[in-house]
Amino acid sequence: MALSEDNKLDLLNDHYKDTFAYLREYLRQRDRLFIYLLVVIVFMLFEMASPKAAGEIFSKVLSKHFEITSTIDFSFMTGVIWFLMLGLTLRYYQNVILVERQYQYIHKLEDDLSKHYSGIAFTREGKAYLKGYPYFSKWADILYIIVFPMLLMAITTLKWVDEWPGLKLISRSYIFNSAIYLFVVFTVCLVLCPKAIQLFTPQKALDKSSDSKDDIK
Repeated sequence: MALSEDNKLDLLNDHYKDTFAYLREYLRQRDRLFIYLLVVIVFMLFEMASPKAAGEIFSKVLSKHFEITSTIDFSFMTGVIWFLMLGLTLRYYQNVILVERQYQYIHKLEDDLSKHYSGIAFTREGKAYLKGYPYFSKWADILYIIVFPMLLMAITTLKWVDEWPGLKLISRSYIFNSAIYLFVVFTVCLVLCPKAIQLFTPQKALDKSSDSKDDIK
């Protein structure tokens, strides 16, 4: 049995509400991952500034939560920090991309819904939000999209250079950490480069490019 227009509109509205609820959860996950990533970055900086104190703190954490009382090797600690950095970087940027894709989908749902309300209602996350976009929000976008990834790459590069033992003293742990460092930088570059192009490309050029893709399809 075919659905009436009212039933279709109700289903679309329910789907919009469910999608927005999922988006809010993804946003909370993104914010938590960002905080965790900042904690690892701070500890990495602390480890460079005071390796002995960082090792003592790391040993205390392990002994408190995992009941490990033996002395922890410094190379093991650095390896764990690098592994946490890679894991959090991957999860954070996966979540960032997921949030952006959800926003794009919500914008399309709002376009479909707003047609039934003279294009005014159901524009909260799309037209209404982007209209008169504040300069502070633009500045925050630059910090998140450009500055933070560049700082992340700069700090990890400093840490990698700081661990350099000399050509004759290269160990397996340093090779392991170097591989993780390259994975982190590659991951950030995959996200940073397209976003930098999108951020600094005029909106008219982006719209023209999108129209040309639609014509090709």
